Amino acid sequence: MARMPRLYADLVLREAKIATLDTPNRFVGALAARDGRIVAVGADAELDGLIGPDATVVRLGGRTVIPGIVDSHCHADSYAVRQLTWHDLSPSRVLSRESLLASIERVTRESPRNRWFVGYRYDERRSGGYPTLAELDAAGHARPVFLVNRKTGTGRSLDASQAVTVEEVLRAYTVLRAYAGREERVKGRLAPGMLADFVVLDRDLFTIPPDEIRDVCVERTYVSGVERYRAS
Repeated sequence: MARMPRLYADLVLREAKIATLDTPNRFVGALAARDGRIVAVGADAELDGLIGPDATVVRLGGRTVIPGIVDSHCHADSYAVRQLTWHDLSPSRVLSRESLLASIERVTRESPRNRWFVGYRYDERRSGGYPTLAELDAAGHARPVFLVNRKTGTGRSLDASQAVTVEEVLRAYTVLRAYAGREERVKGRLAPGMLADFVVLDRDLFTIPPDEIRDVCVERTYVSGVERYRAS
């Protein structure tokens, strides 16, 4: 157990799966904070001595906890545009080339003549290969059609050998972004001395299929040890 020499905690998380991100593949069951800073992380029993009469104890029933995302550099506007106007063509949604063409046909059938159909995450290796120009023209009802596939600018296909783990992605959005913002001494990891900034998720990012990660929801958000959001 890692601990700072402090008094009783004012917030204790228990019965959780906490990704500390201070060392690879480290998960603990409990976290204690006081005055907005983490004072200890470890097993439930190891933190019992930090629970005072005025502490808020939150039993999470096995929920996953990760450090708060650090927005040192992001493109929220372009991501919002993509979510609202682009079409997800990942293999879990588009099972074949016929399915792809049907999706394009359905969307463009009633769209304005100058409205582009833009699709992303298309994987030609798992969804039936590339459609022909004639097939796209027919499905698109003479509307412009633009598909983003899984190839680099040099034509190299992205496959499993280029995949990153969930933990590596989380580190990029927490530990590394805190470093980019020169806040690595207070943010990005769940360890003694760091700010008690973290979120509670409704599912386990580390065990669910990758295609389901986009559907994970935040149940609670804590900033400096204070609950700022709770899902209704």
